[in-house]
Amino acid sequence: VQNNADGSKTFTMTVMLGTAGNGRQLVVAMQDSEGAYHPDENMISLDILAPVPEIVSVSSPEKARVNVPVTFTVVTDQSATGLSIYNNNGLSMGILDRSYEDVGGQCIWTVSIKIGTVGERSFIIKARNSTGGTSEGTQTQTMQVTYF
Repeated sequence: VQNNADGSKTFTMTVMLGTAGNGRQLVVAMQDSEGAYHPDENMISLDILAPVPEIVSVSSPEKARVNVPVTFTVVTDQSATGLSIYNNNGLSMGILDRSYEDVGGQCIWTVSIKIGTVGERSFIIKARNSTGGTSEGTQTQTMQVTYF
């Protein structure tokens, strides 16, 4: 509490809001000398953003075969609720299977895709949170994709 020269007081409050969303409204109420609360007529409106997920590491094989599932292991922080994989042209790859396990405050994801063409391939992996926010893209190592 700060006592101001004009006799007013300035209060500083810290609050934690547990759910993301736009236009969250807070009402401040003051307590009088008799203990009754009186809400202020001014509302505080806030946009609460979910934390941007972070990719800690990505592991991928050095070799793969055309149209045979390839598995990536991706470690993220716990704000990640999903993953997206993009090819070298920026096109989204269809994910065949995905699962994760919470280990020591991190999520360890196992994700499988199929690659339809031969050659040297690398991919960009992004993590996303519950409100659609995405991490920076993390590039996989280059893998050699062959027919056999």
